Amino acid sequence: FSSSSFSAIGSASAGRYYPDWTNGNRCLSDGNEPDYMRAWPATWMFDNLEDCCDQHFQWDIESCMSSSSSSTPCNATIVTPCPTIDVVVSGSQN
Repeated sequence: FSSSSFSAIGSASAGRYYPDWTNGNRCLSDGNEPDYMRAWPATWMFDNLEDCCDQHFQWDIESCMSSSSSSTPCNATIVTPCPTIDVVVSGSQN
């Protein structure tokens, strides 16, 4: 692979999870996966955290799930539900 091939593959891997052994057993989704993982995304890259932890840290999935981190892709939309408020009207106006 040439460096331009890695760039093209890397851009397609944004937002996907990969195993990280440098700071404990966890999966990251920060776009900083090593070149060899970008070169073989079917082996190393996962669409969700649970699949990554299950494949690479099955002996301690709970720890992997709790210590892993992700970054939200810049084109993602985060939806936070609005709280509901019950309004009680007493009396009436004429």
